Amino acid sequence: MAGLSQEDRNIIKNHPLTNSVNHLQGALQEAEKIYESHRTPYDGQPYQNMISKLVYTLQGEDAAYSLRSRMSDGDVASDLAQLFERLRKAKGHFRYDDYRPLVNLVIQRPPTESQNAETWNFDVWKAVFTLIDTIPRRTTPPASVPPSFDGTPVKSTSSSQKGSEQT
Repeated sequence: MAGLSQEDRNIIKNHPLTNSVNHLQGALQEAEKIYESHRTPYDGQPYQNMISKLVYTLQGEDAAYSLRSRMSDGDVASDLAQLFERLRKAKGHFRYDDYRPLVNLVIQRPPTESQNAETWNFDVWKAVFTLIDTIPRRTTPPASVPPSFDGTPVKSTSSSQKGSEQT
């Protein structure tokens, strides 16, 4: 897992995770049970949807807006937005295993008043940083747009050039 700087730890300590992830615990726990038992054939879509909700929820946390991105000049909230986009576009390429460490941490959330709550918060954000670092970015270059004039494709040939431009 990715490490946390002292600055990261201070931010997380000052902005612990809210109860927003609690509403996902039951569904994540059920998904994990099904995944572990293999009672049903693996279908990525329900898992992909559940992980999308988790990433979206974490993106809204105050710590996400305060923690610095390790990928850009932005914050972790912007990294999570990019992760969410990649996750939603990962048709056929989604791997639930990549997200299991984070899922298991959310499932095992200790009570807020517990002494373990601070460590749990650190562990969740370490898992988030690890995901951001390891989930592949889209490497496909954007589609190039062929040149056109009034919607008609333009083909460059020597005969379309005039005078001294002809080759």
